[in-house]
Amino acid sequence: MPHNKNIETFEEYLQIYGLIESKGQYFQKYIRKIHPQKITQKNMDDIMMAINNGKIDSYEGRIKDAIPFFNKVNENFMVYGRERPKGCIFINKNSTKEESKNLQKDPVYKTFLMSYLSILADKGSVNMNMLRAWEELEFPLAFLTFIDTAIQDKIVIRFEYFSDRKQATSQVERFVPVKLNFQDKYWFLIGRKLDDDIWIQYLLYGIKNVVPVLDKDGNFEKCKHLPKFDLKKFYENTFGSAMLNYTDPVTITLQIPKGYRNAISKRHNDIGKWVDDETWEITTCAPNEVIDFVFKWGGHIKILSPDTVIKQFKERLKVFNEQYKKKRNPNKQILL
Repeated sequence: MPHNKNIETFEEYLQIYGLIESKGQYFQKYIRKIHPQKITQKNMDDIMMAINNGKIDSYEGRIKDAIPFFNKVNENFMVYGRERPKGCIFINKNSTKEESKNLQKDPVYKTFLMSYLSILADKGSVNMNMLRAWEELEFPLAFLTFIDTAIQDKIVIRFEYFSDRKQATSQVERFVPVKLNFQDKYWFLIGRKLDDDIWIQYLLYGIKNVVPVLDKDGNFEKCKHLPKFDLKKFYENTFGSAMLNYTDPVTITLQIPKGYRNAISKRHNDIGKWVDDETWEITTCAPNEVIDFVFKWGGHIKILSPDTVIKQFKERLKVFNEQYKKKRNPNKQILL
């Protein structure tokens, strides 16, 4: 992307917010006078000069502009302090306390984080593979605009959908979108399938030829009585990304090696129930995803119950074993 002064200034704002958030962690070597557990505007000026290779003589003005900008656009959090003895900090506007975990969940903070990732992707520092599905669409920005309008106004749509699993295209009729969601490395469009009266999701890259459904007067048809959607409830019986809400959930008990709980919890936060540090219960409509998970851990995790899932696991092992029992014919030609 060509040099753009506005984007460069915004990037510097984001750098400043990072310094306030961490109180200068990672960059203390650039601070001439260190104040443990706090960051002053002078500290920020020193760091900004260092990490931006002294492009300008001082970042004092930029810092003073960045603080009111954040406070204006964010309804929940603000930068407090400026030149106070304790330095600058983020506080919750209601509680007036530092709440770092809640700050990271704040919508404006998340928007800034995504913006920074995009800027760094343009610089080559970040690979935004999560946008790959959007590149498959013919008009990504227009699609986003239309889907957002459909979500906000409860507009009924229809589209063609190509299923990787079935290797076939089907027509999805009378669907009301409620959420675009990035789950387990994939983008999904979630909504209400009106004819079947169920919540369902579709992989974004499989969606083609989206059009609004029109009523008898030629206007967009809108769903007047759409049930309230609960994302957490929608995924409550999901282990990975499969949402098989037409099947009965199964509770699977896994034996986890001692010391593995923290590592697993980081990857699968809020999923299942820990009976103890070595026993994990998962309720899912897609047991195959749990079996895939067990395989990934290379024999360290064991399925304790139910017998039906243990049987599925053994059958999968048998298929793998049979594949490697077959002798390869060296004279067989592979046609390209």
